[in-house]
Amino acid sequence: HPAFPEYELVVDGPSATGTVTCPIAFEGPAGFVHGGFLALFADCIAQHHNCEAGVAGKTVSLAMRYRRPTPLLTALTVAAVRRTEDGRIHSTVELLDGERLLWEAEVEAVAGDRAAMPEVSPRRNRS
Repeated sequence: HPAFPEYELVVDGPSATGTVTCPIAFEGPAGFVHGGFLALFADCIAQHHNCEAGVAGKTVSLAMRYRRPTPLLTALTVAAVRRTEDGRIHSTVELLDGERLLWEAEVEAVAGDRAAMPEVSPRRNRS
């Protein structure tokens, strides 16, 4: 999506860390990021981590816990931890402003082989 904020994510096995700055396009309450977008971002980070780890699949649940409002136009830190168990991937994603926890998410996905997934969705090849 052309308006999606650019973010960086460095994967180190079961852990990943990175940064993101949300532009004004994602404003909800004045000066803060809309909570619905934050849920989308949590899922995106979990699935990015899963794909880099080589075991990825469809999201089956996502639970958000908002702790503090997330400021716009501020460099923030994202951290994720994942584990695979009984055919499921369990991810915890957090967003921090310095040491302050802004929100945390629990994301569960089906564990599938990343190599079996198509490079590009067939839906994008419409004429």
